[in-house]
Amino acid sequence: MPYIVLVPAVLLLLYVVASYYLYRRAFVPAKSRPLDDFTFTPFEFQADYEEVELVTADGINFGAWHFRQPGSPQTVIVSGGHKGQRQGSLGISAALWRKGFNVILYSYRGWPGSDAAPITFGIKEVLELEAVIAFARKRIPHARIGLLGYSMGAVVTLLGWPARCSACARVPASRGQIPGRCSAPSNRGLSFSSTAARTTSCR
Repeated sequence: MPYIVLVPAVLLLLYVVASYYLYRRAFVPAKSRPLDDFTFTPFEFQADYEEVELVTADGINFGAWHFRQPGSPQTVIVSGGHKGQRQGSLGISAALWRKGFNVILYSYRGWPGSDAAPITFGIKEVLELEAVIAFARKRIPHARIGLLGYSMGAVVTLLGWPARCSACARVPASRGQIPGRCSAPSNRGLSFSSTAARTTSCR
């Protein structure tokens, strides 16, 4: 008789512990560490950049790096992966900058350089992307914006690609296409690793 009660109790305890562990792994950002302030920045890549502080529609402050290419309207906004800090995308961002693109690389909520907040797998993080798009359109004259994301950043890109054509990247219309008409994100142009990059365009 005791075993009939003990076994379900142990299984229930294991379930609770496993659920709590998975919840913290998935939704709770890691605690800040003393070495968080000693990390790579665009400076180490000899890039012309500025550090900016932005605010989302729901009041979350977060940091971003703007790799500058004066005179160029071509702009790529890079969204990193789940629990990934912006430093993890410095390589591809610097490469795009050297190719002549303005690049904006930003931190999600809850990570170093941003206000504390739980991870939502793109549901709330899309507000960071919207704030970055607004910044790019204000700071870069006639900005032609492309969105690049991987892992959770691909989800953010798909959720946040601009619904209004004025915020999309403009491309010349080909036969059978309507100039100025927005198209859904595609994986044309840029891809890396096992995850296709998502870009927006107008046609």
